[in-house]
Amino acid sequence: ILAAVVIVFMLFWPFRQVPTGSRGVRTQFGAIKGIESEGLVIVPPWQAINLFSIRAEAAHIDKATGSTSDTQPVDTDLTVRYSIQPDRVGEVYEKYSHNGDLSSYVQTATQEVFKAVTARYTAPDLIGKRAQVSNDILEGLRQKLEKYGAQVINIDMRNFAFSDRYMKAINDTVTQE
Repeated sequence: ILAAVVIVFMLFWPFRQVPTGSRGVRTQFGAIKGIESEGLVIVPPWQAINLFSIRAEAAHIDKATGSTSDTQPVDTDLTVRYSIQPDRVGEVYEKYSHNGDLSSYVQTATQEVFKAVTARYTAPDLIGKRAQVSNDILEGLRQKLEKYGAQVINIDMRNFAFSDRYMKAINDTVTQE
């Protein structure tokens, strides 16, 4: 009988742990009943705790493509670091992601923002004003991803690449000088 009591007690063990950097989404038959902070949580057997990360995540975007105002195609690789706003965990869990991974939304938004920002600069300005371009992309992403409950921490932009024809024209001009 003692073994049966222990087994029943273990099956209905009410204590759960929400680790640091996470929130626990308390659900009852699929409906959100509350959000739990880090630490020990007591959960009735008819409810569940689903762990949801609010730690910084990184989305890697390879070959974001755009076109400059002087119609030069440009590619770059970007890394976007973001996290979920802790006060919006319930909304994000319900509408977008059950674990805090918004990388597909981040990738789509990054492509769109990159196209919009590069269209405001000429090819030489993209290189000469790289810090401003990066800041414009960062601000555009912050505005775009805020509606998904994400806060953009920073971006890393690498490897501006222009078309081979454009690079050849620049090399020919440099060689002539």
